[in-house]
Amino acid sequence: MAFKRKHCSIIFGTSLIIFGSVHLISQSLIEVYKQKTLQKRGNTTFDFEQREILRQTFSKRRSRIEKLCELYYSPSKNNINIKRWTNELYVIKRHKLIYCAIAKVASTHWKNVLLRLENPEKQRQLQETNYQQAHGSMYRYSFRRIATNAKKMQQALESNTKLLFVRHPLERFVSGYRDKLSHPKDTFAVEIYNYLRTKNKTLETKPSSNWSPTFVEFLHYLVDTEYDHLNEHWARYVDLCNPCLVQYDFIGHYENLHDEALYILQNKSIDNFFDTFETIQKPNHKINSKELVEKYYSGIPIALAERLYRKFYIDFEMFEYTFPWQIFDSTINNIIINN
Repeated sequence: MAFKRKHCSIIFGTSLIIFGSVHLISQSLIEVYKQKTLQKRGNTTFDFEQREILRQTFSKRRSRIEKLCELYYSPSKNNINIKRWTNELYVIKRHKLIYCAIAKVASTHWKNVLLRLENPEKQRQLQETNYQQAHGSMYRYSFRRIATNAKKMQQALESNTKLLFVRHPLERFVSGYRDKLSHPKDTFAVEIYNYLRTKNKTLETKPSSNWSPTFVEFLHYLVDTEYDHLNEHWARYVDLCNPCLVQYDFIGHYENLHDEALYILQNKSIDNFFDTFETIQKPNHKINSKELVEKYYSGIPIALAERLYRKFYIDFEMFEYTFPWQIFDSTINNIIINN
């Protein structure tokens, strides 16, 4: 619910003098506040202006999504799968937080922080397990999911701080491909192989032991597969977190994860857990990401790029990510899938 702030001006007699005094006092208080907001956490120091920039950044992102949702995105028009997106909402009751987990956007780090908040004992157990086990089953059953009952869901959404993080979609696809599809006979690789068999009936029933899809084959799979059938590692943000139904208080960008995560945790007075994020974003993070995107997409034909953009257009638009048309190969119209 949005509340309009009423503005008033003092225009009579001695009220002007009082107003002037109050203004001077307010300015002094602001200076004191500036000094108090110089906070050091890890390698990040926020002064008053930096905090204000971050506050405005989150506010502008919320406003943009609200406007775009009003224009052309609604549950009735887009056949929202309610069970799917509610399954990604983690409830941290102790600190009144709801986090929408998006795979390949530092979701493991966020779950680690939130588990330390909600259940420190389980988090200690997690540290003693191997990464894959911790990332999978332990996280899956360590958090409460939001209620699917309409009334209870509404109560939870209204009474908790809600947050999500996104990253450039093309960068996320590369991350998902490298992590989930570079190993032969991975579950996800088999899924794509089955898709390829629908395009090429001469393929064997099962892939060979050393088979894995190429990046081009992966992209064809993305653009040809229905939204509801895309798994959480490359499904659209709007399908996973539904920002048109859930009014998120904080919509963070992975590209500025270090500062934005710290700001959110400070806002909730739980930034003593920020150390979990310290190793995520190295100084050369953006350079490496840009190089990876160019490496994987530079040989992709422009026709496939256009289909990919149309398929995930709403994510690019809502979360203010530009599509790098210049890195695609405009001399190739299409690539024939062969195996």
